[in-house]
Amino acid sequence: MKLISVAFLLLLLSACSTPPPEPSKPFVDVKVAPIEPPFAVPTSEQLDYLDVLRSLQVELDNEEIRQLYTWVKAEYDYFYQTEFVTGSLQRGSRFLPYLQYRLKQADLPIEYSYLAMIESAFRTVALSNKGAHGVWQLMPATAKELGIRPEQRKDVVKATDAAIKYIQARQQAFGNDALLIAASYNAGEYGVSRRFEKVDSGRYNFVTIYDHLPKETRHYVPRWIAATMLANQIKRQGKMPPSEAVIITRRDYQIAPLAKGLGMDVAQFERLNPDFVGARFLTHQHNFIVHPNSLPVNAVDGIHISAATGFTPQFIAAQNDLVPTRAQVEDQQRKDRLAQQAKKPKPKVKLSPKTQATVASSVKSRPEGYIKVEIKPGMTYTRLSRWFGVSQQELMKLNPSLKQGLQAGKQIKVPANGVLVKQYKVQQGDSLMQIARQHRLDLDDIRLINQIKDNHIRVGQVLTLYLPQG
Repeated sequence: MKLISVAFLLLLLSACSTPPPEPSKPFVDVKVAPIEPPFAVPTSEQLDYLDVLRSLQVELDNEEIRQLYTWVKAEYDYFYQTEFVTGSLQRGSRFLPYLQYRLKQADLPIEYSYLAMIESAFRTVALSNKGAHGVWQLMPATAKELGIRPEQRKDVVKATDAAIKYIQARQQAFGNDALLIAASYNAGEYGVSRRFEKVDSGRYNFVTIYDHLPKETRHYVPRWIAATMLANQIKRQGKMPPSEAVIITRRDYQIAPLAKGLGMDVAQFERLNPDFVGARFLTHQHNFIVHPNSLPVNAVDGIHISAATGFTPQFIAAQNDLVPTRAQVEDQQRKDRLAQQAKKPKPKVKLSPKTQATVASSVKSRPEGYIKVEIKPGMTYTRLSRWFGVSQQELMKLNPSLKQGLQAGKQIKVPANGVLVKQYKVQQGDSLMQIARQHRLDLDDIRLINQIKDNHIRVGQVLTLYLPQG
């Protein structure tokens, strides 16, 4: 009984030593303030604008987003009232899918393809007063740095590869800030980065350096965003120019048989490919040729791209040599001329011994005929050989200075045999295409010899023409 009382006492003491429970705290519902959107009730245009920024992964705060929009809206309103975007999309429809395909391959936003629209309105022959050339408007020095020759700037494939290299190089300086990269495409890397010194906030982006950028660059980036917005709207509304089937060639094929091989006549070919109106041959670079077939046509070697291939370039090869190149055509023409000359009977003329001696003496002492030709930018040994029927080795033998290469502005001596140099004065109503057809010359040759851009000629202008004889 005594033991039970002690045990009971110990149990009571242990119960008293247990701390009392803490009073329960009232529940507090902590609410995280939602992130405020840049626009309280965004308009359709503002939604399109935000979509572009999201695609470009632009990192701006709300105030910067609103500020940038005011600049974009001004450019958007201007474009909306003009046909610049629609006209550019129509002009660039043949190679825009290729540009965007290559950007995707490089893991870059396809919106960069519209930089080419702002640069050149998708004109392959665009030439600025500063010397930028082609769809991507590359300067000669920039082209060399990016691994292409200056004359390849109007080659859409080569120039696109160079532009992608440029953008990737700018990523090393600006990360993935697409707005700064676009600004540097216009003003150069240093032209953008040196503006950071003037920013006190510690935030370095297009909006914070805007006031310190050149005027052209301040318009350039908002213009690019505005054009992208409109292009996206046109695409969403189903008003995009129809996706065309295109074959990309690298050889200077003769156009008439090429058109036939692709299932069209020359008139339809020129309608679909206005860059080649009046021309007899393609250029010796990548040519984007629109044709009416959705699937590849094995008429020529090249790359086929269309909706049927999901806009994935598909390499094809000609089954037969159906379409000759310029060199093949001209080689055959030379052979035909020689064959015709060989068939002509030579007149037999009886001369007195004294006359025969005089003729023999004059023939022996008479020097060969030569003419002087000024080298123009873009001229090559291949063209000179074709125009004057002389090889590169013969040209270099006649002109030792050519060891240093063809230099624009220098004059060289070429044989006058088989060519007539004509000075043609442009008349009222003339067009470059008519002049080319009238003299059976290549349109590109006339443009190159006379340094003509975009086919613009004026009444009274004197054109130099090299007319083959025989």
